[in-house]
This record gives sequence, structure tokens and C-alpha cells, in this order.
Amino acid sequence: MDINGELILKVWGKASPIPGQNPDIFRLDSTGAWIKLKHFNDVDSIYGWTIHCLSGDDFSLRNLQNLIPVHLQNSNIQMPGVLTNRPQILSDPFL
Repeated sequence: MDINGELILKVWGKASPIPGQNPDIFRLDSTGAWIKLKHFNDVDSIYGWTIHCLSGDDFSLRNLQNLIPVHLQNSNIQMPGVLTNRPQILSDPFL
């Protein structure tokens, strides 16, 4: 299975809805960071997110149970074209 619109929507559905927000636009990842559906893999967005595999082995897309949506700043996944790891969004002392 490849990363496609169907897989993105299935993983998106695992994120938590935010009361008062449209769940088709905004949700929360497992750390409570806001993510925006249309900002999948957008490293320049404050709402950017990606798919993270929990299994610990290579990135297998065959088992949906192992996949979760994760805000890019809370992810340890190295994105193509990004040379440094970003700090976790929840580590901001002003939050």
C-alpha cells in the first residue's frame, strides 16, 4: 500500500476531534498538537503533520493499526529536504 489520499484520510481519522472545530479541517495528534488535514507533510506549516509507524521496524503501510498522525514538530521522522530536527512544539516555554 502506498501513501495516497485514502490512507491519509484513514490515518487522519485516528486523530482526536477538537470541540468547536470542524473535524474535517483540524484535529489533535496524540500529544495535543493541532494538525490540519490539507497540511500533510507540509514542513513550512505550523499545522503540518505526517504518518508515523509505531511498529519500530521499517515504515510498513500494510497495518493501519501501527499508523498514527503526528505533528511534524513532534515527529522524529527525518523529512526529505529537512537537514535538522525541529524542536517539539510542546517544548515552547510560552505555551
